[in-house]
Amino acid sequence: MFQGSIRRKKSNEYSLAFDLLWSGFMYGMTDGILLSVLPVLATWQAFTLLGWTANWPGKILVGVIAVLANALVTSAYHLGYPEFRGEKIITARGQIYLSTN
Repeated sequence: MFQGSIRRKKSNEYSLAFDLLWSGFMYGMTDGILLSVLPVLATWQAFTLLGWTANWPGKILVGVIAVLANALVTSAYHLGYPEFRGEKIITARGQIYLSTN
C-alpha cells in the first residue's frame, strides 16, 4: 500500500563525486578560509595600517588580538547552530588553534 508513495531518488555515478567535491572540498575550504584566515588577516592588516606592528611587542599584541578576533567570529558562527549552543561552543572554538599553527 505504501510502496507506491515512496519514490527513490535515481542515483547516478556522478552524485557521490559531486557531493564529495562540493561539500567536502569547496565548502570546507570556503568555510575554513572565512572562519580561520579572514579574521586573522583582516585584524593584522588593520593594525599594520595603524602602525602597531612596527616593533616586536606590537606584533605580539596584534597576534593576540587576531586570535581573539578569530575566536569571536568562530563563536558567532557556531552559535547559529542549535547543536553548538551551551557548553558545546567551547569545543567548537577549539578550531582557533588551527589558525595559530
